[in-house]
Amino acid sequence: MTSPTDHGLEQDAITLGGINLAFWLASLGLGKTWPVDFIWSCFPPLLCLLIIVREPDTGVCERRIVGCTLVATWGFRLTHNFVSRGGVGHEDWRYSDMRRTFGRHFWWASLFSVFLGQAAFLFSACLSLYGVLCAPEPLTATDAAGAAVCFGAVLLEAASDLQMDAFVAARREHRTDATVIDRGLWMWSRHPNYLGELTWWWGLYLLGEPAALDPRTTK
Repeated sequence: MTSPTDHGLEQDAITLGGINLAFWLASLGLGKTWPVDFIWSCFPPLLCLLIIVREPDTGVCERRIVGCTLVATWGFRLTHNFVSRGGVGHEDWRYSDMRRTFGRHFWWASLFSVFLGQAAFLFSACLSLYGVLCAPEPLTATDAAGAAVCFGAVLLEAASDLQMDAFVAARREHRTDATVIDRGLWMWSRHPNYLGELTWWWGLYLLGEPAALDPRTTK
């Protein structure tokens, strides 16, 4: 019988905390918090690698291949989108608002409000990966459903971002007078890209759900 802690959960949590601390120190030198955005898209693929290297003979090979491929695809797309939009060197307006709110205390407050706070949400969502990569149960219809939801979520995020990029370009080139995008996916959802991100994590949960049912993983 094993438990999630036997799969190195505490060690991985400390690793994520250390990464956040290092990136926070880097942000102090840069004067902007943009490095934090790399953590969200890059840590899940790193966590997959850590788990597999630590436990090469655990889990089901097919589920591992599917899970790692999906996580790598999601992480690469999100990172590429951030970089291609000029995210490197640019501070998100929400963090800039925090900077103005906290004033001279932002340097230390950002460790908790920007870095560690976000890390807690991220690691909680990443708990599904222990099921995806360590569950001994054979593939089921739930795995197929989870993989389909994850893949659909990546497509939804990609299509949403492409439509937004096209809208921004049209505004810049004075091909539209609209101030708010209301076409394509954006006609049906205020934030289809965020909807895709939320759907992604639910799909990952479905893919790792056998671990929540198998006593060898949960006890």
